[in-house]
Amino acid sequence: MKALYHKLLLLFVLGFSSLTVQAQTPVQASGPLIVTDSNRLVSMRDGVGIALDIYRPAQNGSYPTLYASAPYPHTDDNTPPSNPMTGDVAWFVSQGFNYVIASTRGTGASQGEYEFLSRDEQQDHYEIIEWIAEQPWSDGHVLGIGAQYYASAQWQMAIQNPPSLQCIAPVNGVVRPYHDWAFPGGLSNIDFLQNWYENTVRRQNAFPANGPSRLVNYDMRLQLLSHPFYDDFWQIRSSLTNAGAINIPVFIADSWQQQAGIHGDLLIRQELNSISRMAIHSEPEALMLNPNFLEDDLLAFYRWCLQEESAPDFAARPPLQYQIQGQSLWQSSETWPAPQVEHISFYLNRQSLDMTEPATLATEIQQNSLGLSRYGDELDSLSFISEPLAGDLEIAGPLMLELYATSSRTDTAFSVTIEEQVDLNRLQSRFDFPGFLRNILTVSARQNSETSIIQVTQGTLKASLRQTELSSVEEMDPPYTYTTANYLRAA
Repeated sequence: MKALYHKLLLLFVLGFSSLTVQAQTPVQASGPLIVTDSNRLVSMRDGVGIALDIYRPAQNGSYPTLYASAPYPHTDDNTPPSNPMTGDVAWFVSQGFNYVIASTRGTGASQGEYEFLSRDEQQDHYEIIEWIAEQPWSDGHVLGIGAQYYASAQWQMAIQNPPSLQCIAPVNGVVRPYHDWAFPGGLSNIDFLQNWYENTVRRQNAFPANGPSRLVNYDMRLQLLSHPFYDDFWQIRSSLTNAGAINIPVFIADSWQQQAGIHGDLLIRQELNSISRMAIHSEPEALMLNPNFLEDDLLAFYRWCLQEESAPDFAARPPLQYQIQGQSLWQSSETWPAPQVEHISFYLNRQSLDMTEPATLATEIQQNSLGLSRYGDELDSLSFISEPLAGDLEIAGPLMLELYATSSRTDTAFSVTIEEQVDLNRLQSRFDFPGFLRNILTVSARQNSETSIIQVTQGTLKASLRQTELSSVEEMDPPYTYTTANYLRAA
């Protein structure tokens, strides 16, 4: 944040914000002709056939294979996909890789019934990877690839420990589906059910662009209603608890713009016994369509994993690298948060009985602070704004709000957003800011707005699920159990 021109804005809101997906320009592919095999069925231990799309170099030979799996249908036109989840398949093939994409059981042309990240789905990865290793076009080495669901599947591949799996590189994935997808902060996430499952999974399978139509019968709504707590259903689908079983190298790539799984990724890297490296990017675009990321990071990791002579020593990289939001400069750390991080306390101060007026956010409790704010049916949000910062403030690490609240109801929920408020009148030049900030400021100027709001981070918590594993709130990153409801009651 630039000094003097910015303020911190703390905003309490009841509810949950939605996720957005931004269309991207695909990476231009070049290289040899590609041999394709669409929707090839491979039989599993129970006789269920899993449909694979296989893309490989036309030149005869055996190559290492990139493997990805998700509940999405494949096309019948033999066109290698290029999207934010798989990347540009043709480009990877041009680099000397086979690329195999599976439709999970019960989706696409695969047989069986879909059950979200089930044990059967996890075991399928083991058998598919070993089947790939035995094919004449394979050199026996398989590597995990893909973003989002494809990334989450990679963690489960690695936990199964198939002998032929050499390494995984999950991008923008999650390791805790309950916490990061279905019930963030214990709150039901309508985006997960409606936008992802109903529209992305079921609708795409029912109305594919080109390929077999499939009705996915799995009742996700019923599962969410049946499992609102972090019970055995969700523990089976979490990779965090079994991360110690992973014995292959891992490269984790994430972006501050895709906040869903970063917390889980930071936690799981601490549980890994194998070589692991993590990079957190500041850029908003999809990493799997970023040519620099593909060439300098992902491809470099795969070549190092395959022990190619010309490959850079990926293990020599710092365990954790991250970019400050809006900056291209990389910073390194052995741990998270970084050892040099200093925790600063800000206090909520209110001087007016008018709850519609913003209150102050300051580093000390003000003498005239009322110490109490009310909001409810008529007022569903409160805001606290700091004075312009005296110097640049770099936020890198967990942020915790210690909140004391009373309610007339037995349960409620809180959503807390930290934003940067930019005073456009005090800017000398909008070109001093990185591109994605400059675009926001330009839009604000066109709307004749005197300020522009940039979200820094957000967190949610259901009041009845506030119980943590610790007896003290002094821990900056308190681990909530989400196992049982602790409803509000009269004092």
